[in-house]
Amino acid sequence: MNSSFFSERSGFERNVFSKFYLSVLILFGAASVTVQARGILAGAQLSGVSLGKGEYAYTLTLDNYAASTSDIGMFWFAWEAGAADFMSSHPASIQTPAAWNATAEGGGGDDGYSIQFVTFTSPLTPGSSVTFTFDSADSPKVMAGPAPIYPEYQMLNSQVYSGHAADGLQELFVAQVVPAPGPTNLTIALAGNQVVLSWPTNAGNYALQTTTNFVSQASWTAVTNRPSVNDLLNALTLTLRITNTSQYFRLQSE
Repeated sequence: MNSSFFSERSGFERNVFSKFYLSVLILFGAASVTVQARGILAGAQLSGVSLGKGEYAYTLTLDNYAASTSDIGMFWFAWEAGAADFMSSHPASIQTPAAWNATAEGGGGDDGYSIQFVTFTSPLTPGSSVTFTFDSADSPKVMAGPAPIYPEYQMLNSQVYSGHAADGLQELFVAQVVPAPGPTNLTIALAGNQVVLSWPTNAGNYALQTTTNFVSQASWTAVTNRPSVNDLLNALTLTLRITNTSQYFRLQSE
């Protein structure tokens, strides 16, 4: 058979293969552009309510934004890796959802405090949030400012990690202090010689006060008893003495 036929065919096959290979490269390159790098996009909001006597009850909500491509397994609040712990007061009464644990960290003459939240079984998925609570002597105004011990840092510098250890994917951000809504009303009910006072738990920076002299603003004093929480309401029961003197109560912004 004519050898030139094989030579021409081989050249044709090489040309077809080259075009096919180039098309594969173009398609592969186009597809690779759409691949999104894995990363965490997160933030947190903090709101505080006065408990009186210079104590505040805080609600802390961590958000793993929908645009994030990674779960969150660890959340360090008021802390930055390689820096320090930033809260000036030791956090107390820390509460977490069942799948999360919390530990107060730091302390000492040259360090502040932070809270480490971690889960081993229920990482926070993109597009979801989780809420924690704690008490602190640091006011919302103090929380929103520089760290008293390390003023070059914001007190609410925080860091999240993809797993339950301080490695892997991570993001550093500053949590935001948001004002809690004011109370809609203070409800008072009598039961024998006791008075039951209740108001919403989402009340802002308000303290319960009492007086027997409604006219004098200077006569109002703080009610130091701590309320219980029931169905999103603070509830406080006080025993009254039977007298001819009226007693008044109010919620006062601090």
